[in-house]
Amino acid sequence: MGLVVISGVVAGPGQAAFPGENGRVAFTAFSGPKQDIFTVAADGSDLRNHTNNPATDADAAFSADGSQIVFYSLRDGPSEIYKMQLNGTGVTRLTNVAAGNVDPSFSPDGSRIVFTSFRDGNAEIYVMNADGTDQRRLTSQPTPDSEPVFSPDGSKCR
Repeated sequence: MGLVVISGVVAGPGQAAFPGENGRVAFTAFSGPKQDIFTVAADGSDLRNHTNNPATDADAAFSADGSQIVFYSLRDGPSEIYKMQLNGTGVTRLTNVAAGNVDPSFSPDGSRIVFTSFRDGNAEIYVMNADGTDQRRLTSQPTPDSEPVFSPDGSKCR
């Protein structure tokens, strides 16, 4: 896959959260030597950097109503899960463990977040309430589990 250039921001192969009710696409792109979370209108206009800080921010995913973005960041050391409002305000840290946490995704109703965590020495799938409470492991495999998403009705994760 080749590189995509939007208004001077370089994004290589990776993930993007496709437009929901807000009509925007969220994606991770390099902003200098680190990555940030950007959004752009579905037609490619109105590029916005939502996490312009010295640390890497990546793996953006929208809430179903498009009002919030969940992502991981290295801003406080190992990768942790954060969420923020679409306009980049209200950044809230949701996890706090010594091992990495990545691949966050909202449930269809926005009440839960599923993610990958290395807290038990292996990549496993965890789920938590959207406010970061009640973090629970869903998988326990000898091989890594990663990149979880909810089923459309929110009853299962894959």
